[in-house]
Amino acid sequence: MKVHEAFERYFHILRASGRFQPQKLYDALEPAFLENGFRERSDRRDNILIIRLDVLGDMILTSGLFREVRRNYPGAHITAVVGPAILPFLETCPHCDEAFGFERRGFEVNPGRYLEQMEIFCEENLRSRHYDLCILPQWGDDKRTTEMLAYMSGARERVGYSDASAVACCKAMGASGNALKVGTRYENAFLSRAIISPAEVVHEAARNFYLLEAMGISVKDDSTELWVEEKAADTAAQILLRELPEQCIPVVLGIGAGGDGRKYPAEQYLEVVRLITGRFDADIRFILLGGKAEEADGTYLTEHLPKGVVLNLVGRTTIPESLAVVSLSSLYLGNDSGLMHAAAAVQVPVIALYREAIDKEGILPGILSEYARFSPWKTRSISLRPAHALGACAKAVVYGGCDEPFPHCITQITPAEIAAAFEKIAGGAV
Repeated sequence: MKVHEAFERYFHILRASGRFQPQKLYDALEPAFLENGFRERSDRRDNILIIRLDVLGDMILTSGLFREVRRNYPGAHITAVVGPAILPFLETCPHCDEAFGFERRGFEVNPGRYLEQMEIFCEENLRSRHYDLCILPQWGDDKRTTEMLAYMSGARERVGYSDASAVACCKAMGASGNALKVGTRYENAFLSRAIISPAEVVHEAARNFYLLEAMGISVKDDSTELWVEEKAADTAAQILLRELPEQCIPVVLGIGAGGDGRKYPAEQYLEVVRLITGRFDADIRFILLGGKAEEADGTYLTEHLPKGVVLNLVGRTTIPESLAVVSLSSLYLGNDSGLMHAAAAVQVPVIALYREAIDKEGILPGILSEYARFSPWKTRSISLRPAHALGACAKAVVYGGCDEPFPHCITQITPAEIAAAFEKIAGGAV
């Protein structure tokens, strides 16, 4: 029986029962995978699949993993499956032969429909390769759909991180960890090997490299990379040449982030720019970058600062173009975001702002600390954080330390602190 036929039989049962169980999917498809040669033992790794369905910053921190896999298997056909928004970034990756986009969200809303779409995607794009190995670098968050996709791809080896260590930490804290326990049921069904990250490996970039080493894949270079398509680089260069003076110092002001609680307020950024431009004689120009959600803040800053001080590109550039702008800048100043990690990847100095208070950094840093897990990697940087959590956040045991969905703890970082950091890190450049 073909795998697709086995799935159709299973899908009829799923629709009738209305309840998805990972082990049931495994039991339905595994005989077909065996019958059609997907489980034939081999020491070869001629076809390798890497799945990473989350956001830009995570992908940039995974860029070095792609390079090291290619270095170890120079003749392999390497396929990447990523979130649709990140696909343009991966299409320029020199270490991949092909890349596909697949949405990780939607399973909770309609498991049957989502699973059906996943089956079509795997049948049309992945199974013909008979992958020898599938690598899943994601450590945190919900990995269920990623692990399902790895299994349904037909890959013989499927290696990723286990939730077991996080479950143990939850128990130690007195929390239930029920969501993580559900995750372990998925990894037990869909991974051929689940690796536990040791407590001493905290930063997400380091975790990506540790995963390879745990699999017996050597790592010689632990840097990250930034891949920018030629057209986007040309567009970015033309914008900067047209809009900025030739001798100015271009500074990216990254006002976007993955959530409002991680954003420094525009009103305070306004004071930061005023302090910096008033303190230095050099012609410093701030390039505003962010998405559609930050357009109002971009307009506010543009309207309240002297003409020419800022170049507002918020919502006006594609992701590849924004990455190119970052690579052409002299410094990144802004929120913890994908653009911050892009700057670090090309050795642009970074001033990063975090919501997580310093007095909370010791609470399970490898799990809950946004700063410890996502600080600028391998570049000259200064990270600024509030000294203490505000209000109820002081007792909240939550990722990132701040439990509010709006700028809260991060607002304690003063514009004067940021201006001082700028003076320190910019050095002789200004």
